[in-house]
Amino acid sequence: AEERTANAGKIESGMSTKQLTDLVGCPDAQVFDGGHCYDYDIDAPTPYTIRVFLDQGSAQVVRLKRITPFAFLHDPARMRDY
Repeated sequence: AEERTANAGKIESGMSTKQLTDLVGCPDAQVFDGGHCYDYDIDAPTPYTIRVFLDQGSAQVVRLKRITPFAFLHDPARMRDY
């Protein structure tokens, strides 16, 4: 958990999904929020979720969104039944 917290700030656009998972591990959830996304819950002093938007064609990170508090507590994309 400490390693994920330390590496969360290193996620950037253009990374491959392999680079992403090598850096911060498997996502806590896969969601659809206008596109395919991975959610990473970061257990920092102020807990938050990083939503990583992915380009499915190139399997690269497109952009990031920080959600505070954890997305699983309130975010509609995370709370959907699949």
